[in-house]
Amino acid sequence: MTNILIISEIILQKKFLWLMGLVILMLLLSTCSTYTKFLYLDRNTGSAVWNKDSTAFAFVVQTGLYRRPVGIAKFPDGGSSKYVYYDVSLYHFDIKKNKLTRLTPLNEYILGYNYRWYSLSYIKLSLTDSILYYKLAKPMNSDLKVIEKEHPEFLEKIAKTYKINLKTLHKDTVKMAENMPAFNKKHTGFSGSEAQYLQNVKCSDWGFDLAKINPQPEAVYKEMIIERKGNENSRECVLQQIVSGFTEEKKKDIVAKMLKKQKKLLHKYTVESKEKYAYKNKRNYLKYTEYLKEISRKKYLPLVLPRENKEERQKEVAKHLKRYNIILPVDDFEFKDITFIGKDFIAELKLKNPDSVSIKKYKNWYHKRVAYLLNNGWISISRPYDEYDTLANGIVISDQITHFWEHTTLKGAIGNEIIYLKPEISYRTGDKKYMTLSITEETEQ
Repeated sequence: MTNILIISEIILQKKFLWLMGLVILMLLLSTCSTYTKFLYLDRNTGSAVWNKDSTAFAFVVQTGLYRRPVGIAKFPDGGSSKYVYYDVSLYHFDIKKNKLTRLTPLNEYILGYNYRWYSLSYIKLSLTDSILYYKLAKPMNSDLKVIEKEHPEFLEKIAKTYKINLKTLHKDTVKMAENMPAFNKKHTGFSGSEAQYLQNVKCSDWGFDLAKINPQPEAVYKEMIIERKGNENSRECVLQQIVSGFTEEKKKDIVAKMLKKQKKLLHKYTVESKEKYAYKNKRNYLKYTEYLKEISRKKYLPLVLPRENKEERQKEVAKHLKRYNIILPVDDFEFKDITFIGKDFIAELKLKNPDSVSIKKYKNWYHKRVAYLLNNGWISISRPYDEYDTLANGIVISDQITHFWEHTTLKGAIGNEIIYLKPEISYRTGDKKYMTLSITEETEQ
C-alpha cells in the first residue's frame, strides 16, 4: 500500500511539473513578437484602359501594408501576414501632367476572404477625356447563393454601372439614356506600357501615410533602411515619408552606418567566407552596393559615391595585380565589370573569344598565379573544395574542368598594408564555352 502511495505521489508531481512547464512555455510564447516589426508593401495591378489619344490611362490597384509572421505565428502552415492597411482603388494617370490621381476606393465591394470571386482583372473599364466608366464583375456561381442570402444589397450595387468625373471626382450611376462608350470586350490587364509611367510616383500619391497608419520609433525606421529590411516598396516609402523629415545629423548617422555595413559585407565575402557560403556572401555584398547606388541616385540621403571612370579603373586594377605577379593576359581578356570601394575593388573579366583559346591553358595560368603567391609569403585562409590536385611544392588547388566556382582567399603583406586577395574563376566547356575571372582585393591598414 505504501509503495502504491509513493508511486501515486511521484505521478502527481510529474503531472504538476509538466503543467507548470506548459504554463511557462505559453507565457513565453505570448510575450514573444509573432510578426516582423518591419513593414512590407505589395502593390498588385489589375484592369487597365487608355483614352483614345493615349495621353492617359485608368487602372485598378490593390495595396497591402503588412507584417510577415515569425516564430510561433508561422505554424502550422507558414502563417498569415498581419495587415495594417489594405485598399483596392481606381486610379487615373495623366501622362502630359505626369500626375497620378486616386479616383475612388472599391473596398465596399470586398465581402471578405471567403469570397474569392473578386478579381482585379475582371473590372470593366471605359475611359474618355473627362469620365471613367466602370462595372464590377458578377460573383461566381459557387458564391452566388450565399451572397444572395447574406448580402442581398451587394448584388444590387454590382448590377449598376458607375461613372467618375475626372475633374470633380464626383461618382454617380449611369442613366439608361446616356450615350456611354462601350466597355472593352477583351479584358485589358496592366502591363509594362503603363508601369513605365509610374516608376517615380510618390508614395503619398497612392493615398496613404505611413506615419499615421503604422507609427514606429525612429530606431525601427533607421534599422529598416540600414539593414535593408522589409521590401523595396516599403523602404521607398519610409525614405520618402519618414527619413526625409529627419535632421541632417540623423541622416548623416544613417549614411555612416550604411557604409560601415557595406564594408562589413565586403570583409565577409573576401575574408570570412566558407566555401559553401561564398556565392551567397558575394551576392549579399553586390546587392547592398547596388542598393547604396540607388539611394545615392535618388538623393534621399546625403550619400555621395565616387564616380567610376572605367578606363582609369582598369589601369588601376592591372597595376594592383602586377604587384602580386598576377599579370593579366590582356590580349585575350576584357573587363566585364568593376566595383570599387575606396582602395578595394572587385574586378570581373571575361575571355573575348572563348572559341579561339584553350580554357585549360588559362586554368593552368590561374593555378600558377595562385601557387606563386603561396610560395612567396602569402597564406591561404580558405580551402578550395570538391576535388583536389597537387601542384609542385605540395600546393593543393581545386581542379574540376567541366563547370564550377573555384575559391581561394589569400592573405599577404605589401609594406605596411595587409592584403586579402580572392581570385575566383568560372569556366565551362562544350556548347556553352566561356571563362570569367573575378579578383577581389581588400586592404587592411
